[in-house]
Order: sequence, then C-alpha cells, then structure tokens
Amino acid sequence: MIMNSNRLLKEDLDKECEDLAVYLLGKCLVRKLEDGTILKGRIVETEAYLGGNDKASHSYNNRRSAANEPMFMEAGTCYVYMTYGMFFCMNISSKEPGAAVLIRALEPLRGINTMEKLRGK
Repeated sequence: MIMNSNRLLKEDLDKECEDLAVYLLGKCLVRKLEDGTILKGRIVETEAYLGGNDKASHSYNNRRSAANEPMFMEAGTCYVYMTYGMFFCMNISSKEPGAAVLIRALEPLRGINTMEKLRGK
C-alpha cells in the first residue's frame, strides 16, 4: 500500500505560537505501530501556550526544568507529558522560547478500534 506523504518539515512549524495553533488545525498525525497497523487522526482542536507570561503555561515565569525543556528547543520539537497519571499530552514548540501548542483533540480517520484498545476502552 502506498500512502500519500505530505509530511511537514521543521521549517513549516517555525511560527509564532498562536499562528502555529491555527496552522496545525486540519493537519493529520500518523503513527505506524510495530505490527504495521496505521493510526491516523486529523487535528481538530489546539491550544496555544504563550510561554513565560502565560499563567497556564508550564514555562510560566520562564520556569525551566528537565521535563519542560522541549518548550525551549527549536520550533517543531515535541513535548510530551503525562497528566492525571493516565493521559499523555503532546505539544509542539513554536518560535518563541517556552511557547508551545497543545494538540487538544484529533478526529480519528484510521485505526479507531486500535486507538480505543490503546486507551484501555
């Protein structure tokens, strides 16, 4: 099977945080599991965390730690963390140091049964 590949390049993600949040809407995330299963979802909701001045951001007051260091790396770096001890959240760093976009929701397009199993449903 051949899949159309319109992969984003790192330079495509080198945007101001709010612009990146809008840009990512409608883009697809694709994951290929070790057994060859393809999971695909369209990004339908994002949140922009604007860095040091944003009280909701993990980098508020320019707080840096080993955990949030990806927020200070080059634009397009993934920052994944666990919340409530059970959910993983994925963010993509933007142009400004300490700013990142949370991928808040995906519309499943392929592999929904496997996605449900992986979530423990």
